[in-house]
Amino acid sequence: MLLKINGSNVSLDSRNSQETTPREIPITGDPFTQIQLDLMFTKGEPMFILNGKKLQLLKPLDRDRNNLSHIVFQLACTVRNTNKKRTVPVIVRVTDVNDNPPVFMNTPYQTTVSEVTYIFLLF
Repeated sequence: MLLKINGSNVSLDSRNSQETTPREIPITGDPFTQIQLDLMFTKGEPMFILNGKKLQLLKPLDRDRNNLSHIVFQLACTVRNTNKKRTVPVIVRVTDVNDNPPVFMNTPYQTTVSEVTYIFLLF
């Protein structure tokens, strides 16, 4: 997955660790003392949580099952000592991993090829 915040790319591992690369969202300030970060989902149920500046999935995504190409939400950042708030739109593009390998029927399949067969010969 690719997460874009203010032109910076952040990728998300949706299968195993569910952590982003870079490990933290590129926002200035300490989320425990200087700023407050909130995720706002206007459509559907929340799919991520924030752990400090780390964005993590609540559950694994299945692009095939849900026909999911992207997730849109907003990240609100409030400066604690001034109460100034900025909202940043976030678009996560979900890319498919080959988690559905092909299934071959009637395996093993056997055939014979003559030694004198021409390459690229069409039958």
